[in-house]
Amino acid sequence: MQIIIENIGRGLATDVSFEASRPIPNNAFGICEVEIKPAEPMDAGPLIDGIPSLGPGDSRKLIWGQYWGLKQALGDQPLTVTCKYKHGKRSMPPFAAVLDVNSFTGTDAVGSEGERTINELKRVADALEQIANSKKQFGE
Repeated sequence: MQIIIENIGRGLATDVSFEASRPIPNNAFGICEVEIKPAEPMDAGPLIDGIPSLGPGDSRKLIWGQYWGLKQALGDQPLTVTCKYKHGKRSMPPFAAVLDVNSFTGTDAVGSEGERTINELKRVADALEQIANSKKQFGE
C-alpha cells in the first residue's frame, strides 16, 4: 500500500506540514499473518519533515507497507493525518485524511487496468523481439 500526497489544486502549496493522531507505521510488511515484520514508527520523509512547496499536480508517493503488516501496526483503529499549507501568504484551512487498513479486508490487491495493459504490451514486445532475433539468426 502507498500513501500518496498530491496537490490537486491549481496553485502552489507551500509550507506543507502534517500532524498525525498517533505515530505513523513505516515499512509495515507482511503478506500473511505469519510473515509479519514489526514496523518502526515513521521518523523521516514528507509526512514527518513536511514539504517546502508542492506545485499543481505534483505528488509524493510513499511505500507504506502490506496489508497484514499495517493491520498489526495499526490494529483496528484508523490513523488521522491533518494537513496544513499556505497558498501565497495565506494559511489555508487544515484538512484531515483518514488512513485505514480495515477497508481493505477481503479485497483483491491486483494491479490497476493500466498496469495490466502495460505488462501485456511488454510481453507482446518481448515476443516480437524474440521472433525478430530468431529470423536474424536464420538469415530470414
